[in-house]
Parts: sequence; structure tokens; C-alpha cells
Amino acid sequence: MTCKAKSEREQPREGVRESEMSVLCGNCKEHHSSANEVRECYGVNTRPMALASAAGWYNPAAGNITERQIDLIDQLRQERAEEPLTGWASWSKAQASEEIQRLLNKPKALGKSAAPAPTVPNGRYALRMTPEVTKFYRVNSPTEGRWVGRTFVEVQASDDFYPINNKVDRETILRMIADNPQAAMELYGRELGKCGHCGRTLTDEESRARGIGPICASRMSW
Repeated sequence: MTCKAKSEREQPREGVRESEMSVLCGNCKEHHSSANEVRECYGVNTRPMALASAAGWYNPAAGNITERQIDLIDQLRQERAEEPLTGWASWSKAQASEEIQRLLNKPKALGKSAAPAPTVPNGRYALRMTPEVTKFYRVNSPTEGRWVGRTFVEVQASDDFYPINNKVDRETILRMIADNPQAAMELYGRELGKCGHCGRTLTDEESRARGIGPICASRMSW
């Protein structure tokens, strides 16, 4: 997304500060109307479909499954206690329609829910979405206060973190990290030179090569 100058309609109302009307973008130094526009300006898009499209192996114009179909299938599968959709990049719209119809014909699960998102240790992680694309995340599950029991996932752009509010996207990322959390945490440290557990800069050569400091590694029992 290319940042554009604000139109007259976007100018703050009299007596209202601009900061109360919009979000200052750290990338272009302009104000955007929402955090989503800031993410787009940074080139941040957390949806797996966007990453696949950028990598050139997903093309909705060629008749592939649509993002709306993926969201609907995930919703229907959750309601029927089925695992989230995987391998969707090779699906056609027709295949997606058949899957949607199958799910609509299946009764909703009573007293059941889809498999919960996996438990991932607090920390920072990197995932190689494609050979050319690596995304960076921070996972936090508070142990006290009003948010106990919740798991928050943020995507990193430069030094800033942006929350991933879409439940399907958040759980997809958690499942990917849970496949090998140690490898994902150490990859973060090797790629950015900061400890994958605490986020502090790694200065020791051995720690930089591993991607995590010795104290944090012992805390993780790695």
C-alpha cells in the first residue's frame, strides 16, 4: 500500500487532536485511519493466503479457493469439532464449495468444540513461510491479571509488534510454532541477533550462533 496525503475529509474536526482521529505510521511518518493501514504500509499481512500469493503459488484469479471460503470452512469445521483446513493452496473454488456443502450437511457438535490451540511458551519466534519469506512473532500468555488464560500473538514489523486478532490466523500461527517451538525460537535469535526468549541483544558468539542466551536456554530446559 502506498501512503497518500490525507484528503480534506480526513482532516481532524475542530477541537480534536489529529492523534485522536488516526494512527501515526512509523514507516511513512503520515497518519492512517486505522492500525490495519499502518500494517499495510509496513507491508505486514499475517494471513497465510497473502504469503502464499506473494510467493507465487496461489492465484485466486486462476480459480483457486477464495479467502472468504477458507474463513467459512474454518468456522464450519470449528462448529463441527473438526480440525482447521490445511493444504488449501491447491484447492479450487469448486472443491471448496463441495467442502462447504459437506459441512453444512453435517450436524454441529453438541457440547464439543474444535481442538484447542496448542500451548506455546512465552517468547519470540520466527517461521519460514517460504524459502524467501520469514515472519517474526511474539507469544504472550499472562499468568496474572484480567487476561489470565488468554494467549496473545503479535507479528513483528521492524521493532514494533502488532496484535493478530483473527482467531483462525492466531491459532494457525500457534500450531506452526508448536510443531517445533525450540527451532522457531532459536531461528528468531539467529535471524535478528536477539534472544528468542527474552528479546535482549545477544553479544556472546555462541549465543548468537544458537539464537538464545544460556540463562534463557536453561529456563526453557533446552
